[in-house]
Amino acid sequence: MHNVLLGKDYELDIPEDTPDDWPNSNCSYSWMKEGTFDLKKSCLFEEYLTTQEILYVNHQGQMLMKMSQLRKLLNKIAELNCLLCLLCYFTPGSVACVAEFVDHKISNADCPHNIFRDGGLIWAVTRHTKMENIV
Repeated sequence: MHNVLLGKDYELDIPEDTPDDWPNSNCSYSWMKEGTFDLKKSCLFEEYLTTQEILYVNHQGQMLMKMSQLRKLLNKIAELNCLLCLLCYFTPGSVACVAEFVDHKISNADCPHNIFRDGGLIWAVTRHTKMENIV
């Protein structure tokens, strides 16, 4: 994680008073739309663009990406994602079905969201209903 964050602390925090209405099933509802988030001056994406030489401007004035640098970044993020996946997969409950992890959402759509807030914690909740075996 330290590697992906380029060794910096971006002071990412969620205000304690950000509400989350867990049973709300209205389309597009998300607790991320309910709070007031303070965007800090330094953001990770900006840091990557300015220090990792991912973008450049050619002699025609077009902005292009250096694919080798982008691939390095995506590989770093993939390693972190793999560790997070394992953290969610090995739960203290029953064995999880892989289909449960296909779509974690922060807002409602066709299916309700399953990323929730409770105080200062963020919960990834499994809502597996075994609909795939109904004929």
